[in-house]
Amino acid sequence: MRAGAIAPGKRTVAGRSGLSGKNTGLEGSKTTVKVQALIALKADFSLPVLLQVSGLARSTFFYHQTRLQAPDPQETLKTAITDIFTTNHGRYGHRRIHTELLKQRWVVAKKSVLKLMRSLGLLCKVRRRKRYNSYQGEQGTAAPNLLNREFDATAPNQKWVTDVTEFNVGDRKLYFSPVMNLFDRQIISRTVGTSPNLEPTNTSLRQALNYLQPGQQPLVHSGQGSSTATPPGAPFSRTPAQSNQCPARATATTMR
Repeated sequence: MRAGAIAPGKRTVAGRSGLSGKNTGLEGSKTTVKVQALIALKADFSLPVLLQVSGLARSTFFYHQTRLQAPDPQETLKTAITDIFTTNHGRYGHRRIHTELLKQRWVVAKKSVLKLMRSLGLLCKVRRRKRYNSYQGEQGTAAPNLLNREFDATAPNQKWVTDVTEFNVGDRKLYFSPVMNLFDRQIISRTVGTSPNLEPTNTSLRQALNYLQPGQQPLVHSGQGSSTATPPGAPFSRTPAQSNQCPARATATTMR
């Protein structure tokens, strides 16, 4: 055995020739990892010993060392990706970043952008869409379902239906509350709110009251969600000129 060589499978003691025990186990590692370890250790140990322990050929070591120390050919592209990602507050994934790169006249594949983003640790903040559900449990006493899925009316203002629908507009949510006359399927009133509470429903119902003729008493059918539910002790009221009370909390209820 050559002087300075280490017997296979044996550790050396710090201060003597060879590698310390904690650096054993390089065998079986990928070539790049081995070269990076040898670059860090060659200031303390002779290169021939390091090459023998790692099982690397001298030419292989110098080839990978030159490649590792060479400038990154994709450094400019990585900087562009990072700038786009940071400018958009981490909300852009690889597809939108690829689109922005094309606008900047970069020629790069979409999968290459994804690979570089992963290597840079750039993860898009994905918000899982939450389906809107206004039902928050029982809110007082539920009215009987008088409509019973009979959606045809024989006269105007005989049956009304209302509900609240959520829309995503830009970076906010809007809640649309219409009142439909089932006789001709016309929307007789509508309200848009920024919160899924009772106010849009009450406002649209107040507007619909203006279409009533003397003697008309429509059946109002609404959902069971909190946006159409009146808590106990808080009934819906008509305008001051129409002082009779009309409950908006209902699966179906009659306006009197």
